Amino acid sequence: MIVIGMFVLLAACGYRFVGSGGKTPKGLKTIFIHMIENRTAEVGIEVILTDQLKNEFIRKYKGELAPLDQADGILSGRISDVRTVTVSRRGTQSALEKRVVVTIDLTLKNQEADIIWSTRGMSGSETYTVEQSDRQSTETAKQEAMELVLLRLGEEAYYRMTDDF
Repeated sequence: MIVIGMFVLLAACGYRFVGSGGKTPKGLKTIFIHMIENRTAEVGIEVILTDQLKNEFIRKYKGELAPLDQADGILSGRISDVRTVTVSRRGTQSALEKRVVVTIDLTLKNQEADIIWSTRGMSGSETYTVEQSDRQSTETAKQEAMELVLLRLGEEAYYRMTDDF
């Protein structure tokens, strides 16, 4: 009975922890990550997203990052939109909170330029406080919120790309 119970547990429908990831599509062993293109007016955010994607692969990927000419897969993409929307107001003219929304597109290709994986319109958002009397504090809060969104998007993109179930 114990042996049968162990067999049933081992053969149980392939359940595992969600997001275990670690495998790229088509079994690519090495990846090159291009600098993400920035099609917005926000300066420097492409560096944050590119670095986050690289960090995700370095920390979690079972393959490795490689130079362009030696990589099996090439990841490229763009930040296509950054916008802010008012979440709450004090009156008709003054906002209390705003939300920054970042939208990205990513594509993973093999060396033959065949698309292995892609996502369009992936977006994330984060709310920040608007300081009526201090524009610098508001801008700093917006930048921090945008960085947090980019970090989350990099992590989400990694998990989507390496999702193996």
